Amino acid sequence: MRRLFFLTIVLLTSLNLCHGEPLDLAGYLETRHAVQTRSPHDYLASETRLRLEARVSRDEASLFVSANVAKNHLRKGESGEDDTLKTELHEGYLDYAGDGWDLRAGRQIIIWGSADGVQVTDVLCPSDLTEFATRDLDEIRLPIDAIDIRYTGTENLTLEAVLIPFFEAAQLPGPQSPWRVGPQISQTPKLPDRKLGNGELGARASWFLPGMDLTFAWARIWNDLPVNTEDAMVYKRTSFVGITASVPMGALVLRGEAAWFSDIYKSPKTGRADIGVAAIKTLLGCDWYPGNSWTLSLQLLEETALEGASKIAEEEHQELLTLRLSKKVLREKLEISNMAYLTTQDGSLFNRFSTDLEVADGLHLFGGADLFFGPSESRYGRYRENTQLWIKAKFHF
Repeated sequence: MRRLFFLTIVLLTSLNLCHGEPLDLAGYLETRHAVQTRSPHDYLASETRLRLEARVSRDEASLFVSANVAKNHLRKGESGEDDTLKTELHEGYLDYAGDGWDLRAGRQIIIWGSADGVQVTDVLCPSDLTEFATRDLDEIRLPIDAIDIRYTGTENLTLEAVLIPFFEAAQLPGPQSPWRVGPQISQTPKLPDRKLGNGELGARASWFLPGMDLTFAWARIWNDLPVNTEDAMVYKRTSFVGITASVPMGALVLRGEAAWFSDIYKSPKTGRADIGVAAIKTLLGCDWYPGNSWTLSLQLLEETALEGASKIAEEEHQELLTLRLSKKVLREKLEISNMAYLTTQDGSLFNRFSTDLEVADGLHLFGGADLFFGPSESRYGRYRENTQLWIKAKFHF
C-alpha cells in the first residue's frame, strides 16, 4: 500500500506538470479459456482482462500508466464470495530524455537478453509461474518498481544502471492449483525487509559494432524463488554476471548468452535444507528467415552446477533444446507456429502449438494446444494431466 500511495502521488504530480498536453489512450480487451484434454476435462484457465494505457508528453518528459481490471471465472475468493475481480496498476513510470542520457522511474518491465521463450540474462523482473510456462514470456514477466538510467551519448555504446529499491518475489501456483508440484509449503516465505539496504542493483554496457551486438551485464539481486532452510522458507541473494552477443548473417541471426550465478539453490540429496551452488547458464541460438513468411528458431540451453554439485538431488548438468517454427499465410492474416521444449536428461517435452488470426483491424482470435510428455517425475512429464486446448480473443483499441 505504501508503494502504491507513493507512486500515485508521483503520477498525479506528473499529470499536473503535463496539464494541457494531449493524452494518448490505448489498451485491449482479452478473454482466454483453457480446458484439459484428459478426464475430467476441467477448465485450467478462464479469465477476462481489460488493459487501459495512457501516455502524456511535455517537452523532454513523458508519463505512461497502464492498469489491469481482470476477472477470474473459475474460482471463488477465500470468503466464498465472488471477489475474484482484480484491479491493479501494471506499469506507471516517468520518462525523461536529456542530452545523451535518459531516465525512467516508476513501475516498469525491464528486459535483458534476447533468448526466445527462456531466460538466461533476463534476471531483473520476477516471473508469474501460476500457470507454469503456458503463457507467453511477455505475460509471465512481472513489473518492478525501479529507476533505470541510460547513457546514450556515443553512437555505438549504451551504458545502463538500474536500482530496484524493494524486492518482489515470483508468483507461485496456489495450494489447490493443478500447476503446483512437490510438497505443500506449510508456511509463508519470509520476504526481505523493505529497506534500501535490501534493494537490487544492476548495470549493463552494450556495444553496437559492425556486424555484431555485444552486451556485458552485472547485477546483485535476490533469488525470485523461496529457499527451504532448516527453520523457515526465506529468500537468498545471488550475484550475476552475464554476456550476450548477436551476429546477423544475411537470412541467419546467430545469438549467444552466458551467465554466472554465485548462488542458485537446489534440493539436497539428503536432508531438508536447500543447497546453494554456483552455476553457469549458456545458450546458443540461431534464427533463420528463409523468406515466404517462414521463421525457424533453434536454441540449446545448458545449466551446469559448479562447486557443491555432488550434494544436490538433480544432475549437475542440465540441457534444454527449443525449436520454434512459424509461418504466415492468408496474406499474413494468419500465423501458425509451434514451439517445442525438450529436456535431454529426462526425455520430457513441452509442445505449444498456436494460431493467430487477424479477423479485423485490432481484433485477433487465437487458438492452440499445450502438450506435455515424459515420465511422471520429469520436468514436463509431471504436467501430463494438464495437457490442454485453449482459445483467446483480443481486441486492441
